[in-house]
Amino acid sequence: MRKLTAQLLISWILFAVLCLNAQAAGSRDGLSAPQRNKPDGGKRTVKIINPDEQLFMVKKDGKFGYITRDGTLAIPCQYEQASPFAEGLASVMAAGKWGFIDGTGKMLGRPLYEKVDDFSDGLAAVNLAGKFGYINKQGSMVIKPQFDRAERFSEGLAAVLVGDRWGYIDKLGRFVIKPQFFRASDFQNGLAVVMMFRDDEMFNNAEQAMLGYVNRRGEFVWRPTR
Repeated sequence: MRKLTAQLLISWILFAVLCLNAQAAGSRDGLSAPQRNKPDGGKRTVKIINPDEQLFMVKKDGKFGYITRDGTLAIPCQYEQASPFAEGLASVMAAGKWGFIDGTGKMLGRPLYEKVDDFSDGLAAVNLAGKFGYINKQGSMVIKPQFDRAERFSEGLAAVLVGDRWGYIDKLGRFVIKPQFFRASDFQNGLAVVMMFRDDEMFNNAEQAMLGYVNRRGEFVWRPTR
């Protein structure tokens, strides 16, 4: 009987040690979520080096915020709309207007814009009073609002709409490729896909659309075909 009691005691001790080791391993591996996740806004200092990779958008009670990879709430859920981080900044909506925050939640100026796009090549398209322009990462308007639509910069150029034609501008806002396309995509590896029609009467007939490739000088390397 004493031998059986001793064996049971040893078994309980081994079981307790295994449990403690498992708990410690779980904490190291980020498995102890109830201890680390603070969905109620528990305050904890979080050092963010690269918000594009370290912060993740979440929604709670109808508001958006950002958590770290282990579930810690880094930026409180307080925004009406939000987007993922891009180039260290994220677009968020507050009081019906869009602005940008950094990885600490600090607002880049005041929310002013009707629409915004993500930062790309150091600039972001923004809509102010019905026209699109571009701001830099300091919040300064570097290309004044003048376009009917605007896409992100890629490889130093951005597609913009003037009236019903798309063209491409550089980072100084100068047209490098004049507006002439019915649709235009971002540049990738030196080329961009553009859409054209044989004549304006075919504009509303998608089956008549022709696609081609242009280089950065606006030269067709593959003339539009369908």
